[in-house]
Amino acid sequence: MLNRPSITMNMTLAIVAFAMVSLTSCSGIRLFRAEPPTVVREGKTPEQYYQLGVHYKAAGWPEQARECMERTIKGDENGAAGKRAKVYLAAYLPRDHVSPEAVRQNIIAFNLRARGKDEEAIAAFQECMIDYPTFEWPYGNLAGIYTKLGRHKEAQATLYQILNLNPNYLNGWVQLATALAADGDKAGAIRCAKRALQIDPTSSEAKELLNSLQQK
Repeated sequence: MLNRPSITMNMTLAIVAFAMVSLTSCSGIRLFRAEPPTVVREGKTPEQYYQLGVHYKAAGWPEQARECMERTIKGDENGAAGKRAKVYLAAYLPRDHVSPEAVRQNIIAFNLRARGKDEEAIAAFQECMIDYPTFEWPYGNLAGIYTKLGRHKEAQATLYQILNLNPNYLNGWVQLATALAADGDKAGAIRCAKRALQIDPTSSEAKELLNSLQQK
């Protein structure tokens, strides 16, 4: 059985705060539009497509982000942008293609969370997970709420469920590290943060979280 060393209250609050600014599918707590662009514009450079893909992912639109990353790879497969896009595809975007309805449900649930309606958001994320069980983002978003509410075991169970399906889901490892740390398992949290950095050594979120854990 893993040892679960105690952590200070300050560390717990810091880790939970970190979770709430690194939700799985969207950056920060604000409202998002559920209607993504239907067409990705032509004529951009590989680097421009990469940056646009990052923007689309941050807005909660995985398929538009996927198309941008694929165009980046096509235009610069062996270059710096193409290599970054390959990592991004595997680490940050859903493994399987996601339907527009699944995206819409996830964004609606996220917007409920952004309005402070945690219980309604929990129910909406759970419904999205039932309807689309291989879509990673609602799992991570739900786990973030659970961690904030102190429901650490539920957060962990939710994340283990999706990480078993997609072990390359980087934000799942970040969220799991956060939930474990908040639950007192510093060693387990460090292992998860290191796993995230194995998937993407450039991840600033994983680096910041690991540094925070190792300094306490």
